Amino acid sequence: MTLSEMQAIVARRLGDDSVAMRALATDWLNLTQRAMVPLVPWNDLLVTSTLNVTGVSTALPAGYVRLYGNPVLATTGAPIFSAKIHELRTLAATPAGPPQYYAVVFDAALATHQFRVRPNPDVSYLVDFDYIQGAVDLVNGTDRPVFPDVYHHILVTGAVEMGKDFDAKTDRPVEYQKYQDMLAAVVQQAASFVRKT
Repeated sequence: MTLSEMQAIVARRLGDDSVAMRALATDWLNLTQRAMVPLVPWNDLLVTSTLNVTGVSTALPAGYVRLYGNPVLATTGAPIFSAKIHELRTLAATPAGPPQYYAVVFDAALATHQFRVRPNPDVSYLVDFDYIQGAVDLVNGTDRPVFPDVYHHILVTGAVEMGKDFDAKTDRPVEYQKYQDMLAAVVQQAASFVRKT
């Protein structure tokens, strides 16, 4: 489902289809999505991507959490090996050539994870890699959650419950914990269903 479709369902279930309610529904959907990330099996969050490495440092996709396995050069299939950032700094930047070593660092100034390589690339290289994706806030009406479709009803249910009483965490912590436990059980049940099919 897209964000617009989920907003409409939440608004309909809460009986208020105003613009303000849809904005609140977006916040609740995003909060529920972030709460679900640690509960969903990692293989449901695995993404395969290609990165165009043109320099020493290239931004990784939004929502990046961690790499899964070693990246490889798309043209040759040659692996690029992991190195610690302090080791990467000591490796020679020249002679330029295809990336052989990498490190992932968070650049606070850019607020992104950076894929840093050595030696310095002499041309543009395509790098194939798998990574675990975390929640990325839904903003546009066509945005889709990071989870497979089988989990979308859980997002909607979570948003509706938050809409019924979004102060429950501070006002009624026991009920809030029961909701968190219920959410974890539903995610686990959906994950076991996905693995069976």
